[in-house]
Amino acid sequence: MKNLLPILFLFCVITSKAQVVPNQAIVAIKNEMIDAKRGFAKTLIDTILVRNNFTLEPVKVFYSSDEIILSTTSTKSSRREISSGSRLRWYCFTNLQEMVGMTFDINEKPSAKTIQPYQFNQETPKKGHTFINEPFLTKDLSLTDYVKEKDTVINGQKCIMIKRTKVIQNVYKGIKMEKIVQFRLAINPKLTSYAFPFVSEKITQHFGGGAIVYIDGITDSGVRGTIRYSYSEFSPADTKLFNHYQQLYESNITLLDKFKKKQ
Repeated sequence: MKNLLPILFLFCVITSKAQVVPNQAIVAIKNEMIDAKRGFAKTLIDTILVRNNFTLEPVKVFYSSDEIILSTTSTKSSRREISSGSRLRWYCFTNLQEMVGMTFDINEKPSAKTIQPYQFNQETPKKGHTFINEPFLTKDLSLTDYVKEKDTVINGQKCIMIKRTKVIQNVYKGIKMEKIVQFRLAINPKLTSYAFPFVSEKITQHFGGGAIVYIDGITDSGVRGTIRYSYSEFSPADTKLFNHYQQLYESNITLLDKFKKKQ
């Protein structure tokens, strides 16, 4: 359920090899989609720990419990939500350069039998977030399709607003998505250490450096999608957690051999 609905893939394209990711950081990604005409809104939040070429992502499962209330005077019934929420279920450790990784079920003791290795792209996504290198530069887009607008303030800091001048229509799993008629993004030039390729590296460099903190897109039917990125440093607990799963990944590296043979 953490994977975005296909409409949110209006921002994404075919996966390619990721470049080297500098430094380390916690990246929080908040996706919002609003369809005012249909009265629909959805919010998804991902948190990813990034170090060099590797990411560690906690993946949750969402649950809800309903109660059906039967009427004693008619055949009508009603439904009432008793509880809902989410709980941590897996950790995904991904090699961004090779686009392979391992899923660890926290309810199982890690072993060759319980660890799930994966190789992924847009057509065969992994659990959680599907990483896409330079997702805002498709084969039909170039840096010249983006122009600088007036500056704006986001979270109390001055940011550069960038506008895309080209209307595009992405294809996801062979299906044409709605045309994106308006697309903007904001770059915080002070966040010089966080130009990650699965967010954007080339666009931020083209406009002087920094990191993308906000994205806003509108389709021709009026559906609006926004993505907010925030960045923070590892805590000692984050470092310990990352080290733990990197060691598990490296000690079970032979599980990925079957993918290397296909390359």
